[in-house]
Amino acid sequence: MFLSSARVRYPKGTLLFQQDNCSVHTAQTVQDWFSQKPEIEVIKWPPVTPNLDIIENVWAVLKRRRREKYANQPPRNQDQLWDQVVEKWKELACDRQHWFATLVDSMPRRIRAVVEADSWWTKY
Repeated sequence: MFLSSARVRYPKGTLLFQQDNCSVHTAQTVQDWFSQKPEIEVIKWPPVTPNLDIIENVWAVLKRRRREKYANQPPRNQDQLWDQVVEKWKELACDRQHWFATLVDSMPRRIRAVVEADSWWTKY
């Protein structure tokens, strides 16, 4: 899903992928998957950088939108939950030109804030 969504916005060239160094992201199976994807370059990233981790914003919005739409219809099983999440993900993907670009464009401000805070917490 990630790759096809990314290719809609960036149809050519190498994709740069940022992730934190959480153990689930550094597991051998994940590393093996990326090694089989030469079109994706994983950016080296410090292990604890929540101020620079824009995916947390994405997860928060995804969760909030799913919860708002299905407040009175909790999923009865994992498949139903997955369907709800995919539906909301597709909606986010439709907003990508504005919403995702805004997050990406915030990176210079985030980096500057982290440097100014000497790597301590920032508003991000």
